[in-house]
Amino acid sequence: DPKLSDRLARMVRGSRAKREWKRLKRFHLHSVPIPEPVLWAEGSDPNLGPKSLVLTKFIESSYTLGDILDGKKEVPGRWKLIQSGGIALAKMHSIGARHDDLHAGNLLVTYRKEEPDVLIMDLHQVRLRMGLTWNARLKNLATLFGGLRWKLTEREKHHGLKGYLQTLTDWNPPFRSEREARYSMGRGLEKFGRTYYRKRCRQRIAKCQESGKRFQRIQTGEYAGWVRGEWNSPDLLERLENPNSWIESVDCRVLKHTPTTTVARAKFDAEKPALFLKRYNRKDWWEKTKNLFRYSRAMKVWRAGYGLEVMEIPTPKVVAALEKRKGPILLESFILTEWTEGGIGLDDFWNERATEGSSNPFTPEERKVLRREVARLFGRLHDMRVSHGDLKGRNVLIDPSAPSPYNPEFVDLDAIQLRPWRFKRSRINDLSRLLFSVYPNAPLLTQVRFFRDYCGQDRTLWDQRKEWFARIQKRTRRKLREKGLVG
Repeated sequence: DPKLSDRLARMVRGSRAKREWKRLKRFHLHSVPIPEPVLWAEGSDPNLGPKSLVLTKFIESSYTLGDILDGKKEVPGRWKLIQSGGIALAKMHSIGARHDDLHAGNLLVTYRKEEPDVLIMDLHQVRLRMGLTWNARLKNLATLFGGLRWKLTEREKHHGLKGYLQTLTDWNPPFRSEREARYSMGRGLEKFGRTYYRKRCRQRIAKCQESGKRFQRIQTGEYAGWVRGEWNSPDLLERLENPNSWIESVDCRVLKHTPTTTVARAKFDAEKPALFLKRYNRKDWWEKTKNLFRYSRAMKVWRAGYGLEVMEIPTPKVVAALEKRKGPILLESFILTEWTEGGIGLDDFWNERATEGSSNPFTPEERKVLRREVARLFGRLHDMRVSHGDLKGRNVLIDPSAPSPYNPEFVDLDAIQLRPWRFKRSRINDLSRLLFSVYPNAPLLTQVRFFRDYCGQDRTLWDQRKEWFARIQKRTRRKLREKGLVG
């Protein structure tokens, strides 16, 4: 059954097919690049209700922009298709049209001619206006570029804006040159795009606690929780009925056992990869009662893991989360994630390969690539205003069998804060914890190079890099004194 909002929209604005047909005709009339419209039809079925369809000409050898940017399809000259996309969006905005669902999957790339051509799809989401202000145009473009900020190079972004501005010449305010307009618009797009992307990602995090194809609610014996749909199977559910027995069985190899946590490598099917299983133990009744109105640590990791996945920040995929409660009192909780075979912490990996006399030392290029990749990873995490909270070197997992830069990813997400109250302080603590654990014996130049790579992703931070580095060093010295490593 259609949602109430869809029924109300149909009553007020007509069917989606009718709206799309009107916009197809208008776009085709004004030479906005779209698939050529062919037919629109509506009807009604006594059992299924009203039905409608829109037909357009089929385009051979076409791919969505999202598939190309994700690497699923290799094409020559990516900057040309980004520039073509800017031209298509400029033509759409020139007739007062705004696309409310503007993402890379709704832009179709075709090579009917020698040069790439970008077509706009899914037009029932388009709103028509008498005209669009520059602020409205920027916000509409930000819905597209916000999700592509990490997939496009600076050169490609400038080519896209160049194609856009050369097609639209009614610049407001009237800039002296196209280059000045492009740089001003680029700064605005970065601001609006970052805000929109953060908002969209945070809205999607709640989906990990909504039953559907991707995630399912489970109840196994005394335990309740969530499981990822692709992993949901009778064999796994059977073991989750009593996860403590699973940990003690021959299918699990316990790696760590402390009063607070138990960690094991778990197997339940020879055809499926191993899983990382972690049990959170409660030491006393105070630990149990203080979580009456809070998520368990397993559920925090469940939400945080999916949140980083949505934000496209590397972390092992969460597989399942379980809680055992007696009324509102939390007794136990478990988290399962994908297992990285042969994974090693960044601090151990760095100290093993970077020290003198190592049997397999870094080459200068490998050292630089790894440092830049970790700095880029930190930059993406903090750009989304997320703080890890326990970002020591061993919580950045490295895959030694992978090619350089060894696929670093964040693990141990129990202390993560998706919205820290004092983000600047949390950011300093994250960086200080990493430098304290990974580079304790490294020369100052190594730390400065890492911080320089980190700051290069944020222009505001780059302008204040000396002040920030001084604060990080102050925090690191205090931690060293607390550990008794310096006087």
